[in-house]
Amino acid sequence: MSRLLALALVLTTLGPAAWAAGPPTVNYQGVLRSATDAPLSGTYDMTFRFMDAASGGTEILVDRHQASSGNAVTVSGGLFNVELGGGTIADGSGPGSYLSLDGVFRDYGTVWLEVVIGVDDRVPLGDDLIRTNPWRQICALRIQSSTGVAYVGTGWFIGPSVLATAGHCVFLRDDGGWAASIDVIPGLAGTIEPYGRATATRFASVTGWRDSGSGDFDYGVIFLDDPGLGSRVGNFAVETETDADLTGALSRISGYPYDLEEATRQYYHERPLKSVTPTRLKYDIDTFGGQSGSPIWQQTTELGLIAVGIHTTGGVSSNSGTRINQDVLDNLATWTRE
Repeated sequence: MSRLLALALVLTTLGPAAWAAGPPTVNYQGVLRSATDAPLSGTYDMTFRFMDAASGGTEILVDRHQASSGNAVTVSGGLFNVELGGGTIADGSGPGSYLSLDGVFRDYGTVWLEVVIGVDDRVPLGDDLIRTNPWRQICALRIQSSTGVAYVGTGWFIGPSVLATAGHCVFLRDDGGWAASIDVIPGLAGTIEPYGRATATRFASVTGWRDSGSGDFDYGVIFLDDPGLGSRVGNFAVETETDADLTGALSRISGYPYDLEEATRQYYHERPLKSVTPTRLKYDIDTFGGQSGSPIWQQTTELGLIAVGIHTTGGVSSNSGTRINQDVLDNLATWTRE
């Protein structure tokens, strides 16, 4: 059992100067539940990665709490406490050198945690497989904000010139609003771009995301001026499914996580959906920053392969994505006709 989660570490009330000396450790309390939402008990390996952004950021520091080092995390009735900074510390892959939390909080006013519980089950896609469907329809995104900051994400074709993705990949509420540009790279495999790339400057999302930032409306699209690229790789079929058809159904996510090969290769994982709401899908499928916008799809008997959601979020007890309900489907269909 493994789970990759993302959450904001609430240390934003004091700026970097206030942490000049810096706390060497920070107590973190969390909740761990099973795929059926039952509280878990036991001892678990946990890896905490400190990041400089909620999505597409760089890794600052890694703190591992593992049985092999004698500091695995004890969970009782679903609850656990861990001293962040008290495990086996390693410098992150990002710029600078950080081997303790005091240095992190000295230089950063806000940090995010990516948490790996147990073993990471994501599987890399080989160069040959990524040239087949549906993998080649999934694209690495290179996002430039209007302020010049670079981010990574994932999108997928729903029509020859339209890609679906997370709303926060196209409208960056905390960094200038609409992206300045997004490079779309289908089937990126390391340094190989088998289908080339296209640059987009037109995007769409809904007011629920743009104005309110509600996770229930975290979806949008990328428009390409030329349909040639999408026509070459094809696109996902998109459908709505009933609660009964979705709950417990084996579901798949593939995208471009930054922690593995710096978002240059697709990684895939599958598990049954834990639960559904009218607007959200919840699951234990392993993900990481950079996979925001990835398709959530199922293989059905009647309809074949269909996308049923868009991955957007990590959480304490599960990861989640925007459910393709009728409203979402209608908006996606309208955008494919623009």
